[in-house]
Amino acid sequence: MVANRTHLITYNNDGTAKEKYSHWKYEYKNLLNPSFDLLATGVGGVLYPPDILKVKNMDLNEMKEYITTDDLYLKLIENRLDVKVCYSGSKNRLKPFISRSSKKDRLCDMNTTGICQNDINIKKMHLMKKGDVFKKICYTVISGPYDTLKEPLVVTPGWKYICFTD
Repeated sequence: MVANRTHLITYNNDGTAKEKYSHWKYEYKNLLNPSFDLLATGVGGVLYPPDILKVKNMDLNEMKEYITTDDLYLKLIENRLDVKVCYSGSKNRLKPFISRSSKKDRLCDMNTTGICQNDINIKKMHLMKKGDVFKKICYTVISGPYDTLKEPLVVTPGWKYICFTD
């Protein structure tokens, strides 16, 4: 997948995406190799793989929930399908047409200022760094009514914590 405008997703130590969209690197141009860490934004033009928007890859409820943050929703689908994004390196980017009436109700304003819908949806999506992030896992098993799940006393960055239960 190739995009003329990309942002670099930044991550916390535990591999989760930083929840503030403003903490990601805007219009990142220093990574020219395909990467899961790049977010394609439709503003500059994106060449999507032909099968990515098939109905079987989408969840209607998710689509409704994330409809205003379409770039983030597409990133969620890309990650599920193991599709990397590549910055095109092109100096010729599509320029959006902005009419006078569209300036007052712009999608980007709702997503990045005011209610910051991007931040709300990043938190809900639980975007995780793809690849070899977690090299160590701490797990526990709880079965039946014999115990309750407790928060770990120490959370080590880079470790994944898993509970198997019925």
